[in-house]
Amino acid sequence: MSESAMSARAPETVIWIVTHRCNLRCRHCYATKYAGERELGEESSLKAVKMFADAGVEHLHITGGEPLLWQPLWSVLEAANASGLETSLFTNGTLLPLKPGLAGRIADNVIKVYTSLDGPSPAIHDAIRGAGSFSRTVEGVRLLIKEGVRVHINMSVTELNWAYVKDTLKKALELGASSVSIIPAMPAGRAAETGVWVRPRNFMRAVMQAAEFSEEEGVEVGVWCAPFLAAIKLPGRLRYGNCRDWSVMDVTPSGNVVTCDVLGEVVANIFEDGVEGAWKKLLTSSILRSVSRPPPECSGCPAASVCRGGCYARAKLLKGVHNAKDPLCPLSF
Repeated sequence: MSESAMSARAPETVIWIVTHRCNLRCRHCYATKYAGERELGEESSLKAVKMFADAGVEHLHITGGEPLLWQPLWSVLEAANASGLETSLFTNGTLLPLKPGLAGRIADNVIKVYTSLDGPSPAIHDAIRGAGSFSRTVEGVRLLIKEGVRVHINMSVTELNWAYVKDTLKKALELGASSVSIIPAMPAGRAAETGVWVRPRNFMRAVMQAAEFSEEEGVEVGVWCAPFLAAIKLPGRLRYGNCRDWSVMDVTPSGNVVTCDVLGEVVANIFEDGVEGAWKKLLTSSILRSVSRPPPECSGCPAASVCRGGCYARAKLLKGVHNAKDPLCPLSF
């Protein structure tokens, strides 16, 4: 964490996984790990919003699962806005064409919507997210943009779609996305069961497509969960960072605080510890302390101070320890 984040009494942003439930069954989903948690009801959810605001949290990002299936959503968004919290929402977008007025209601309550497009056509996207999902997501994006919503489109890169990154990003721009990104599917949850999480060489091929697209189109492309890109020179404008430097706290459906939403390792609970107490427990957890410095195997890398070994969640999932060199790092193969 940065010094400013370490000294703050609360995180700038809370990412709240409000539900594991979803109307899709994506082959790379990791939110299934939260299926055993009880979701908060409206009273507890509104209490949580007040706690976030009172502690000084600035931004509340609501995700899932599919948060549009979560009953307290609208009360929570209204309360968050009334409390001065900036709010955003991650949705697969497929429910919007089925419910007239839903896009407008979202437009009234959030500053930005994030969604996923995992292929440039139904043949690719639907093979990952289910039959009919591509057309409904595309229509959902169009409805949101018509209502004036800024939409960010993210592509989850898997073994099934890595060859289509450039075409998918082009499709996202054609739809009117205000920003775009790619993220490597993690070997967790359903991705671990299906084996579709992306392998190192194919992810770098995907990154090269993103870089070429960025250079050709003159737009910035985010590459999430890939701080090791600091170690290589790429064309275009790729944006990447390290979550260790962010002032962000992940909260699960029951109010638990986890070091990483993909791993689900609980270090605190907002109702038991308070937001400030949970934030302190997160920052001082043995897991985050163990990854504060680069692993020994990265000591000779010129980007080690920025990358610090890459994604510690992926290292834990594939190597069994947090403080190990990221298996996706291009310097590993």
